[in-house]
Amino acid sequence: MKKQILVFSLFLLAQNLFCQINNKIDELINKDSFTFYAEKAIASGKKQDIKLTNSLNSVSRSVSLNQEFYLFIQDKDLSVDLPDYQNQIDQSKGFIYNFNFNSKDFKISKKKSKRGDWIIKINPLDIATTQSGIIKEIIINTNKIGKATTTIYLNKNSPDNTRVFEGYITNNKS
Repeated sequence: MKKQILVFSLFLLAQNLFCQINNKIDELINKDSFTFYAEKAIASGKKQDIKLTNSLNSVSRSVSLNQEFYLFIQDKDLSVDLPDYQNQIDQSKGFIYNFNFNSKDFKISKKKSKRGDWIIKINPLDIATTQSGIIKEIIINTNKIGKATTTIYLNKNSPDNTRVFEGYITNNKS
């Protein structure tokens, strides 16, 4: 009987903690005040991408990143610093090209699914171009606990016009 009570109370505690995390993610997204930290850059399957990622990580088609790559939104300010892994990499310098820009004029739309996942679409309006091309749209798909996939769509007439990153959403550092 004691074990059943212990198991039931642990279940209630875990459910309570999960609800708190879910509410925190909802609050961050609703306030348009969060940071996406990229943990991985995912290759899209083209030959040059696979060659690049295989040279860096022979186990999978992804490039592990550290916390220096991010997408930051707060008070109508968008700041992006993500690598363009599909262009060449200089091993001594790291990524040659990055998506590195700030925007004060952008449209953001959010939609929450029945399961609690979020789809956030960002359209920068004042960005002329980055080193890798013109940013057409950024889409962030996030689940209830904050794990997210960010896709950057470039305005290029070529098959390699998307960049995909996996990471997580958290509150902005003060």
